[in-house]
Amino acid sequence: DLPIPNPMEKLPEKLFDLQELRTIAAGDNEFFRHMVSLFISQNEEALLEIRGYYDKREFAAIQKILHKLKPSVGVMGITTATEIIKQIEETELHEIDESVFSVLLLRLDTILKEVNDQLRLP
Repeated sequence: DLPIPNPMEKLPEKLFDLQELRTIAAGDNEFFRHMVSLFISQNEEALLEIRGYYDKREFAAIQKILHKLKPSVGVMGITTATEIIKQIEETELHEIDESVFSVLLLRLDTILKEVNDQLRLP
């Protein structure tokens, strides 16, 4: 079992590593910038959807969204988010501890928002 993150814990200094994306882009800066922009918009949309599903306690829908988000989070080298997504995906819905689930989602939300903010910088 992975440890439950502390939502007040300071974020790691380096939240992402774009090396894999740079390799995929193979020097095509326009493609690279497009993929970063696409990642930001897709994960912002996913975070909004997750909040809506959380309010309705639709945990299976949250797991599906996170499952779709995981590959792009991996390519962006956001290891802390990947670990949290994995932990949420492995949560048995019939045994869900809402307080733990909400802490995981809050931490994920914080990390992805910070990554988005950092990626928007020139």
